[in-house]
Amino acid sequence: TLMRLVATYQFGDLQVGGLYTQSEYECSSCDHDGWGLSAKYSIGAIDLKGQYLDETEENGVGATDTDNTLWSLGADYNFSKRTTAYFVYTSGESDNVGGTAGETEEADYTAVGVIHKF
Repeated sequence: TLMRLVATYQFGDLQVGGLYTQSEYECSSCDHDGWGLSAKYSIGAIDLKGQYLDETEENGVGATDTDNTLWSLGADYNFSKRTTAYFVYTSGESDNVGGTAGETEEADYTAVGVIHKF
């Protein structure tokens, strides 16, 4: 089962948001709980964006829970209502990977692209 609550609010050129998610799988003790915050600020044709996410995975009886964090910074340039160019940088870290205490993985991603709505 999956439950997700999402809310956003607009303050003029600033939009803020929040997220809470909880999921359960068929295996025992395989639950995920997470939350996130986001913000977008519009300056003319440019949207500046940021996001932070935090999640905990239960890895089963006797295993250490995995903690995941992720943050992103990005910008959109709106050429028109239909065409937008974007750039996003994301950094993530997982602690206690696979239920192994002290096992850490880190990853960084960059995305650049154009969206055109037909």
